[in-house]
This record gives sequence, structure tokens and C-alpha cells, in this order.
Amino acid sequence: MTVEATIRAHRYIESRNTGAVLFGSKTRTDTFCEQWDLALTHHHKTPWRIASRHDPPPRIFERLRATAREIAIRLSERGYPRRP
Repeated sequence: MTVEATIRAHRYIESRNTGAVLFGSKTRTDTFCEQWDLALTHHHKTPWRIASRHDPPPRIFERLRATAREIAIRLSERGYPRRP
């Protein structure tokens, strides 16, 4: 069984030593998608276990940004824009 959840939360990674935010933001709310495959086990108290995690489908703006970046790199490799 595959489960998909769209989550809206503050998503960040914090250093255990210093408490500094290493990634993300404590104040900005982010929406992200998670997908998991669940497997049925023989444990009667907790029969379902997470068997694997899927990478979520990329958001459209992230896809467009990556495509624009790739086009810019390819053009720069070919000598564009041409300078007089």
C-alpha cells in the first residue's frame, strides 16, 4: 500500500550542538509531499510498517527553475551571449 501526505509545517534542520538552523526556516511555513510504501507484517499490535520512501514529485516552479538553469549552462558553454 502506498500512502501520500501533503504536509504544511515549519521544516528545518537544527544543530544539536549550537541550536543554529542549518537548513530551512523556523518561521516560514512550507508545504511538501511525502510518499511511503507500507508493508503488512505479522505483528498484531502494529501490523503496518514503512517499507520504503519515495522522492516526491518536483514542484512545477522547481522544475522550471532547473530547466532555465540547464538552458543557461548549455548556452554559456556554446559561447552565448556573444560579445562584440
